[in-house]
Amino acid sequence: MTRSEYLVALISATPVAIPPAIDAMAEQFPEAEVWNLLDDRLLRDAADAGGLTEPLHQRMRRLIAHAVDCGADAVLLTCSMYGPVVQQAAASVPVLAPDDAAFEAAATGGYSRVLVVASLDSALADSVDRFTQRIEAGPDHVEVRGLVVPTALDAEGPTELAEALITACQGAADDADAVLLAQFSLAPAQQALADALGKPVIAGPHSAAAALRETLTQRPQRAPVGAIADDYTGATDVALAFRAAGLRTVLFFGSPSADVELPSHDAVVIALKSRTVAAAEAVEVSLKAREWLAAAGVGQVYFKYCSTFDSTPRGNIGPVMDALAAATGATSVITTPSSPEHRRTVYAGQLFVDGIPLAESHMAHHPLTPMTDSSVPRLLAAQTSHRVEPLLLATVREGVAAVRRAVHEAREHPTVYFVADAVEPSDLDVVAAAVIDEPLVAGAAGLAGAVARLHGNQRGRPDGEASVADPVGSVHAAVLSGSCSARTLEQIADFTSRGNPSFRLDALSTPSAEKLAEGALDWIDGLPAGSTPLVYSSLPAPELRQVQQQLGAAESAELLESAMSLIATGLARRGFRRIVSAGGETSGAIVEALQIRGVEVGADVAPGVPWVYTIGAEPLALLLKSGNFGDVSLFSRALDPDQHWGVQA
Repeated sequence: MTRSEYLVALISATPVAIPPAIDAMAEQFPEAEVWNLLDDRLLRDAADAGGLTEPLHQRMRRLIAHAVDCGADAVLLTCSMYGPVVQQAAASVPVLAPDDAAFEAAATGGYSRVLVVASLDSALADSVDRFTQRIEAGPDHVEVRGLVVPTALDAEGPTELAEALITACQGAADDADAVLLAQFSLAPAQQALADALGKPVIAGPHSAAAALRETLTQRPQRAPVGAIADDYTGATDVALAFRAAGLRTVLFFGSPSADVELPSHDAVVIALKSRTVAAAEAVEVSLKAREWLAAAGVGQVYFKYCSTFDSTPRGNIGPVMDALAAATGATSVITTPSSPEHRRTVYAGQLFVDGIPLAESHMAHHPLTPMTDSSVPRLLAAQTSHRVEPLLLATVREGVAAVRRAVHEAREHPTVYFVADAVEPSDLDVVAAAVIDEPLVAGAAGLAGAVARLHGNQRGRPDGEASVADPVGSVHAAVLSGSCSARTLEQIADFTSRGNPSFRLDALSTPSAEKLAEGALDWIDGLPAGSTPLVYSSLPAPELRQVQQQLGAAESAELLESAMSLIATGLARRGFRRIVSAGGETSGAIVEALQIRGVEVGADVAPGVPWVYTIGAEPLALLLKSGNFGDVSLFSRALDPDQHWGVQA
């Protein structure tokens, strides 16, 4: 399926305005797909109310918001009566009143006298008034006259319409330099009238379509979804899920500057290093990321946290969700850490890891966030004052309507969080369909991927990854590991068993980041040419507890992250341009040390573990692996050029 480059929503108050607008878009803006939204009571209700009332203003603003939320890159109103609503429509995409572009063309075309033509007295009066205001705001004087052609109202077809207008305008337009058609419904006669009168005829649909094309082709496209991830490895995980759904994805480490130039994209991911920081700090950086996404025109915000939750009662997932809900206006938020692809599932609110309850898994011994409760609703409720409700599998299996009904019923109360059960990928598809129009969604990469697939389908993008060429190739490579997860320890053992050299950072014997880094880099310098070194601080749980008891948990973590930062910069100076990093905190430290801001998302080596390539003249290849992710041989495969750097076929 060929994807239209842009989606333009036309909001109409009468069916007769639609064909002229569609024809004009096809002629002036063929790259755009047109989406028609019709409320055919708008004109009648305005007539009954005696004009454009505030409730009608609100109704049109809701239609505009609906179009924007569902992915429109621009909105065009086709009813001139509702043009003033544009001034109150605070939208993240261009919203154009029917006559804005036509008025601009008539006011700046060098004309001294313009004849405004309408089929109704009310339409003529409104158009003359607004066109006069536009002229008075500019430097040039233009004489404006009006003409009502009642016979045009009852004309059937373009030919009869043209005849009515030509008959009325001959003579009346003799002293005019141009004719301005006041209604979209008159546009089909534009060319015939121009030919008959021998002078320019300006019509709203054609002017609007041309203006929209100029505006949209000169600005970055609006992304339907943007993610805020609370650590760097989680960010690459969700970025890969977006890209696998066919969305062109840009990943930034930290909120980018306001003037950053975005390439063509469908999704933006902002990676934060906020998982284990104080709640106030996490809220601050998350809101900053959300503000940047809003300014960039992102429609839906996805807050990505770990599929093993990784947050104690003192954690910040709840406070960040509270702040994002308030900022986006979300009154209910559906969330789930379920990610069946990664063997994370939720049933009856209980989170299972590889089929084992979370509190009985290796995560119970996590050095920073020991997970001793498997109930996600309880874990989240301990961090927020808002209601937290389970969304049970029985409801999810009833389908999208049942999920939406449950959410709608809860909206009678203040903000509510729903923790959704999901055991199979199809469960996540149901949840995604229920939240596709919601301003805020939260969870792991599983739900993010399901949401992205729907956005991809809306934009005409089939599932499947766009090919991203590896710009780095065969270069010096290394592994830096700070994760103490059981899977990472297995990966280290596999890597060393294959004869690869390894060096352990011993914080107890050398409690200095500078000396630890110096020792590791001296060791690397002494290796035979072509070696692929592993530097790690990963330890089994008993040994890790001993380090934390002697140095302090926070102090030892900061010491080792600082050492990894120094080692990463040392590797870069030595020409290493392919680095595998294990652990969220380690990955964050490395990315910050190397001053990496933006990357392209490449192909994956394991589910949720893609290569990413820095943007610049001399790119680096990074594999930022969450501690629990990947098969046992991941390190070995990822750094084997004969296995295409581990990329999955």
